[in-house]
Amino acid sequence: MAARCEPLLVSIQRVAAADAVDGHLSWAVLLDRDRVAVPGPLHWLHDPAQRFEALLVSRRVSGRGVIERVAVQRADLIGVREHPGSAMAVLQLARAADHRSRYAGRFDPEVMHARLAEGADAWTVLEELGAVPSDVRTRPVAAALGPVVTWEQALRRELVRDRMWAIGDPHSNLCCWLGCGPCDPCPPDPWW
Repeated sequence: MAARCEPLLVSIQRVAAADAVDGHLSWAVLLDRDRVAVPGPLHWLHDPAQRFEALLVSRRVSGRGVIERVAVQRADLIGVREHPGSAMAVLQLARAADHRSRYAGRFDPEVMHARLAEGADAWTVLEELGAVPSDVRTRPVAAALGPVVTWEQALRRELVRDRMWAIGDPHSNLCCWLGCGPCDPCPPDPWW
């Protein structure tokens, strides 16, 4: 699949949630194809029972959007120990996303370190440096993820297709469905 570009919505989601709105834990930004940055508060990261994943969604010109749910391999907390409110998380994804980011490498690490040492919030510094969009933390969950719920419901309905047939139906050729060849009658004898 070709890499999908921004505008991209990234939500960190509870794995067992009923839908994308209910599962939302935090907004995030794709830093690179296999890493996302998550602003604080990060209390949910410290709950060992909380299973989470990254939901990446982009919209097509028409129709439903492109949806990816990617497992998280590791979460690293970044910030200054003396300023716990400065923390943010960088989540390493279990695989590279089909989406790509426009924010990869868009900050000066020296400026970041200096601002964090002053007690600045890590996410705010990234906003100031243009490394993340400034509206991430204030996005309304239901308005932003509501369409995603509808798109995922449509994908789920399309997942199962009924191909049952009646005894004696001439369209019951299993080769079509089990992949042993084109939908022509199978040869009577093995080729060997």
